[in-house]
Order: sequence, then structure tokens, then C-alpha cells
Amino acid sequence: MGTRHIIAVQSKGDYKIAQYGQWDGYPSGQGVSVLAFLKDEKKVQKLKKNLAKTRFLDEKKKDKAFLAAYNKNAPEWSNQPDNRTPEQIHWFNTYMTRNLGAKILTSVANSKDKEILLRNELPFVADSLFCEWAYVIDFDAGTFEVYHGFQKSPPPKGDRFAGMKSEENGSEYFPIALAKKYKLSKLPSKEKFLEDLK
Repeated sequence: MGTRHIIAVQSKGDYKIAQYGQWDGYPSGQGVSVLAFLKDEKKVQKLKKNLAKTRFLDEKKKDKAFLAAYNKNAPEWSNQPDNRTPEQIHWFNTYMTRNLGAKILTSVANSKDKEILLRNELPFVADSLFCEWAYVIDFDAGTFEVYHGFQKSPPPKGDRFAGMKSEENGSEYFPIALAKKYKLSKLPSKEKFLEDLK
């Protein structure tokens, strides 16, 4: 089901992942997948190590030519031929497609690439009509945070996304708001997680 969401990871003072997802963003979908990933210490350590290789695309300068080459080869419509190189297909399927959801964590953790180019989709959280859920792993604070959309009042001062402005002029919705925060050292069971976020 199309339930739009963000999966973000913060480390060393910066967001390293801020991935848009199109499908199954509910706690019972992507939420439990993120939770399961965080409960696997080996996967978490691999992710932490590979975060040093991530970088957000600079679409206007540094990566302009890279994206132009990709867009030239990528089919804009389904009846056009796909002329992407194997490297371009690997990059899109591993790091870019909106279908990844929580699998972005595994993609980064298992990556053998020297550099991991990602798109910074964090501004999406500013309009909670469209961003229905968000899952934030903060390795600096040692927390796993869940945010919920459809907010018609601003988040409390000090909330992670308080003060962000929607790009949709006249939107009556504010940024997503914190629904639940867990310590990474004390994660809930799947059942407790789903109960908390009913």
C-alpha cells in the first residue's frame, strides 16, 4: 500500500541517510523492518562503518554530469528503451528507488562501493499531509524515533523537525511530530512497538 515515509540516520552530527519510501510506511510495515534491523548488532555495526562512505547528491554542481548521464540513459516512459549501464542500474536499485523502504539500511550496511551516493529527502517531512511516517535512527543520541504525519498544529519547540517549512504554499499541515522514542540499548519487542504506535 502506498504509505509515504522517510527513513533517516544521523551520525557524527549529520544526517547520513534521509531516504524517501513509497510503500507500506506504517509501523506494521517499514517500522517493524527498521526495528528488526536495529536488533541485529552485526548489521548495525556494518551500517555504522559504512555511513562514512555515504554522501548526498549535489545535483547542481559536483554530481550534475553524473545525473545528466543517468537521466539520458534512463527511460522516461515505459515504452522507451532502457539504455542504462550495469553500474547505473546497480546504483538506482541499491540506493535510489522509492521501493527500498527499510532495505536502504541493508543496502548501505552491505555496500562494497567506495562511495555511496544518496538523495537527501529530509525536506519531505515538512508537510505531514504527504509524509505519513518517519523513522529516525540517531547514533549520536542513541535513539530510535518514530514520527507521525497529519499534523494540523506545529510540533513542540525542541522537536527534531520543529520550524521546518513546507514547500507547498498554503498547506494547512505542519511537519511530522514525534510519536515515540526508544533507546537503542532498550528496544521494544515487535508486539510492544505495534501496541505503542496504535
